[in-house]
Amino acid sequence: SSFFIGPMLTLAPPAGCLTKLCFTKAPAICGTGFHEVAPRKSDYALASAAAQINAEVGVGVTGIYLGVGSVGDFPEPLDVGGLIGTSLDDAVIGDVVHAAMEVVETVEDLHASAAYRKRVATELAIRALRDARDEISKDLNQ
Repeated sequence: SSFFIGPMLTLAPPAGCLTKLCFTKAPAICGTGFHEVAPRKSDYALASAAAQINAEVGVGVTGIYLGVGSVGDFPEPLDVGGLIGTSLDDAVIGDVVHAAMEVVETVEDLHASAAYRKRVATELAIRALRDARDEISKDLNQ
């Protein structure tokens, strides 16, 4: 979190180049989803959301991660851990995402109002979680 110091600014020096990222290996059952809205293809997004749901056969969901981008000064993770142990139906996902988005401070600029970014990011986050859920359901129901 301290790597980002402002909108589109990091601690990397001006001539610096990031050469390595380390991620934990995804579990065997892992669903993902990503959605964004941009004025034109390949443009900087007005809002985006990415989701990952991890699961184990016989255990169920073991981790749920969701983040939104382009709505504030920094990409922001959302607290959706409350979804673990639920049915992950559309209504529950919607309720948890709406609650998580209440604390997100969105920015306004000449491209989009803060209210628009929040409304769109909320919908994109719901879609991303649904996609991740649908992806793991195939593996869990075998």
